[in-house]
Amino acid sequence: MLQLESISSGYKKKNVIENISYTFKKGQLYSIVGPNGAGKTTLLRNIGQLLNYEGKMTFHGNDLKSTPRKEISKIMAFLSQEENHYFPYTVLQTVLMGRYSRLKGSMGNYGQEDYQLADKYMKQLRIDDIKDKAINQISGGQRQRALLARALIQESSILLLDEPTNHLDLSYQVELLTYAKKWARDENKLVIVVLHDLNLARNYTDEFLLLHNGQLIEAGKTTKVLYSDTINDVYKMDVSAHMLSSYEVWKSCAR
Repeated sequence: MLQLESISSGYKKKNVIENISYTFKKGQLYSIVGPNGAGKTTLLRNIGQLLNYEGKMTFHGNDLKSTPRKEISKIMAFLSQEENHYFPYTVLQTVLMGRYSRLKGSMGNYGQEDYQLADKYMKQLRIDDIKDKAINQISGGQRQRALLARALIQESSILLLDEPTNHLDLSYQVELLTYAKKWARDENKLVIVVLHDLNLARNYTDEFLLLHNGQLIEAGKTTKVLYSDTINDVYKMDVSAHMLSSYEVWKSCAR
């Protein structure tokens, strides 16, 4: 269980988020949603211990703020928006980087278990056939799957995804979120994802956290939040009516 208590954080002494408290449970996929500038990525970076914050955050009762960085990487893995790659590491080399925190000693080498895990996740994500290709010479969808494999190979309890579907074709978006939700359920892990697309969030999310102007406005089961007046106020539109209208358009095109 991951528990946030009165989390406030920001940049240059100005808070972007204020007084956010919530409890996350394993086996579920949570979406952090809200308009641009709501503080979604800031909150995710706080959870990943990548940004200083006020308040308290615990995982199974242990204070994360005082937990060493190497131990944090065993607890959670962070997949940011698509990264730029300037060095021609292979897909396999990129995936194996996720095992760094598990290596023994400063000069530790990858062992048989590391390669077996890399092979496992590359096969599951269907990139094992390109493992010897340079990471900067493959498609965006393939690269994002390689980075997801790098995160999964950490064997962490928590997976943090910051807008992982940006710049991806629809098929890759569906594939990535389908895999993340299945992984959470099957492995009893916790997945927290920042998403802009409310349709994707609706289809794959167990619980929503709705942020606006740095505040946690509403949270809970997906249907509870999506069909609330609060989300309509935040987005300044009737969200459910818009989704239903889109559905009717697609339904009329069905053969």
